[in-house]
Amino acid sequence: MGKEDKNFKNFIKACYGNYDQSLLQREIEKAGWDVLTRRLQENGLLGFAYNAVKQKKVNLLFPPEILSRWKKQSLLTVMNNSIYEQEADSVFEAFNQAGLKYVLMKGFVGMEELYGSRYIRPISDLDILVASDQFQKAKDILSGLGYIVKYDEVFRCFAQEFTEVDDNQLHEIPLVKKQGNLKLYIDLHRHVNRYLEGSVVSALFPGHELPWLDHVDEIKLGKTAVRCMKQETQFLFAAHHYILHHMLGGTKWLIDLCQFTVTAGKDLDWQWIAGQVKNKNLNKLLVLALYLTRDLTGEEAVLKKAAGTGAVKTKPGRLEYLLYFNVPFMKTSIFKRYLVFLLLPCSWSDRIRLLLYLLFDASASIEGRRPGAKRKSFKNALHVLKRFICRN
Repeated sequence: MGKEDKNFKNFIKACYGNYDQSLLQREIEKAGWDVLTRRLQENGLLGFAYNAVKQKKVNLLFPPEILSRWKKQSLLTVMNNSIYEQEADSVFEAFNQAGLKYVLMKGFVGMEELYGSRYIRPISDLDILVASDQFQKAKDILSGLGYIVKYDEVFRCFAQEFTEVDDNQLHEIPLVKKQGNLKLYIDLHRHVNRYLEGSVVSALFPGHELPWLDHVDEIKLGKTAVRCMKQETQFLFAAHHYILHHMLGGTKWLIDLCQFTVTAGKDLDWQWIAGQVKNKNLNKLLVLALYLTRDLTGEEAVLKKAAGTGAVKTKPGRLEYLLYFNVPFMKTSIFKRYLVFLLLPCSWSDRIRLLLYLLFDASASIEGRRPGAKRKSFKNALHVLKRFICRN
């Protein structure tokens, strides 16, 4: 880990009172305030950092121009989130009127409880999980509200094929709506896992089996009551999404987990959580999240409470610890992130299966466990290639 990475990590630790601030002052001044500002900006954390300064959690001597930039970005986050809150009011009012079974997965969910405000962590889109049998109905509603499919650059010349591949191959579809000069984004999910049912990843980490749509709560956005995940489910989803989906990339997800630890961790129903992560690999995702947050916040009580309920069944090995606890703050290559990904399963046999899947798409080896699983990737790829050749 380079000096820039260490300063970034140490600043986050200081926000939780877990690093010597006089030492941090010297380290940042030596590396440059612009370097830290850029890293915070890249990770969507300037609002979080500025709030830590306002709350006097971080007492450093800031150059006035740096603090001014942080404040400006925080105000832009307030404006951005306010626009998304108004849009969410309209979207979920339509969903409620249609009687859809859905949950808002992240973003505004729990933000006031975790951060003390809805306007600190920037919202980049609305992630909505819908019951799979109502997925098309939800797409139609969003289409009526002005949303269109956000096509991948590769497929932009032939939208129909992209939609077919997305529907068959993926468990979510990205949507975008233009509102003046602004673009608003929604990711509509039919499953939590982005991996095909029947794939090795889906079998090793069966997150789709958790009760995402049933263990729910409500928040108010505008005038509309919005179904969302309860805090226990939020924590599980944040761990699942950050570690498995993003391969320890996107530090703001780690900060969400840290905020859970310091604000709500002691009050979570860890007995219920333990019952949801009996699968050894899902349990490992939870354990990694707990150890990562302990490393940053210095908070031991939540980890001990989770361990007391049986939610912690394993510990990271020494080599794994060095890798997992450095990668989140490193500007690292995709190769290193895939190395992290390959080490996530608990056993070496499962790691080898995962490697084969990534190299050769070996999902057929476990389809017998899931009779309804369909492998359409090769068929879809041929279909798209054929249409592309015919059009060119």
